[in-house]
Amino acid sequence: MNNEQLTEIDALRARVVELEQTLAGNVRLIEKYEDIIRRLAQRHWGRSSEKNPGQAELSLFEEAELVAMGDMPDDEDAHGDDAVSDGFDPSGPSETESGTGDAGAQASPVPPTRRRKRVLPDHLERVVVRHEFDELQRRCPCGCGGQLMPIGEEVTEQLGVMPATHFVIQHVRVKYACPCKGAGVQTAPMPTALIPGSQASPALVAATMVGKYDWGSPLYRQERIARSFGLELPRSKLARWIIASVGHLRPLYNLMQDALFDYDIVLSDDTGIQVLKEDGRAPSTKSALWIRRGGAPGTPVVLVDYRQTKGLREARSLLEYCTGYLVCDGAPTFERAADLQGLTLVLCNDHARLEVRRGGARRQEGEDARLDRQQGARVLQEALRDRAQGQASDAGPAPGEPGAQGGADLGALHRLGDADPQRRGAGSGDPQGAGVPDSPRDRTAPVL
Repeated sequence: MNNEQLTEIDALRARVVELEQTLAGNVRLIEKYEDIIRRLAQRHWGRSSEKNPGQAELSLFEEAELVAMGDMPDDEDAHGDDAVSDGFDPSGPSETESGTGDAGAQASPVPPTRRRKRVLPDHLERVVVRHEFDELQRRCPCGCGGQLMPIGEEVTEQLGVMPATHFVIQHVRVKYACPCKGAGVQTAPMPTALIPGSQASPALVAATMVGKYDWGSPLYRQERIARSFGLELPRSKLARWIIASVGHLRPLYNLMQDALFDYDIVLSDDTGIQVLKEDGRAPSTKSALWIRRGGAPGTPVVLVDYRQTKGLREARSLLEYCTGYLVCDGAPTFERAADLQGLTLVLCNDHARLEVRRGGARRQEGEDARLDRQQGARVLQEALRDRAQGQASDAGPAPGEPGAQGGADLGALHRLGDADPQRRGAGSGDPQGAGVPDSPRDRTAPVL
């Protein structure tokens, strides 16, 4: 081969090496972005420690279809109904039944199985609807002219429902007076109103609270339901009823808090919320909801308290009478409160799992950054070597000869190049074999 062919081969090899390096860098970049996308998807859609496992599993419009197709659990399989199974297997006959099984095996038909009949609760009111023959249907069909007589009854029960019914309660207070006219007029007393001056009965306020906080029906939805009955109950009025009735629930709250303090294990957490209209505070100011859970296993207690901050003062006031163990996340507020209250801190496993996952992601990001720096250093090294070789060839003397122009600089570049793992065949300091060594000790190499 002549010199031109050798030069062309060297150029092609250099080009292949350059493309391989570019490809390796792009692969690492793609893996880095895929990991970022995966972690963002986990953070946005994945399960977290504060999420109910079942709240995202029910479809809004397709729940009935999913249950019918068997994709969602149904209590029919656990409790059964009054249907009778005739032994038909939808999967088809077995090998023994179809004659393709073992020769000595005999067909074993599936016996009919009667499922346990579901009995409706006894405490529900029974509304009897009788179905009888009329006079014409009671005539004997054989033509004898006789009448059919009742000989028994067959009872079939169905579960019915009566939609919510609104009605007006009229409190009629009878007035009394003596004929002597000496005692004046006296009026019969009536129960004190739950909210003075309001037309809301205690039952209506209780139903509004249960619908919002227990059944998950927002006030705007209750407003729309009331409108379907011809009533105008704005959500602002419903909200005022709830706020005005809070004082009546204070005794119940105190009893629940006593049950919380009586047990030696309490769980607590805080979450930030934004209150738009609060006296003396800007709408953008963050407030906090403090959750406390505890109580004996047979009487669990969950309390949610509103506070303006997540500070230590709030934590101490809410956990003041707690004794024993405090289960919480690793927030400094809880750690400080546990120390001051003499509580044994028990960290949450769910939060620990999230921290381990985030820590692994941070380590992976550090490794990707190191590989990117190595790739950039190698490209810079190649560019400097080419530039130094060009300057040395223009000067005339061979590289590294005494007195040659740029010889010292070129020798230093040669030493840096010999320290490259790919050129030396080493690569113990670089898992990809394409970067400069990690340790300064590996960068020492004999001078050519």
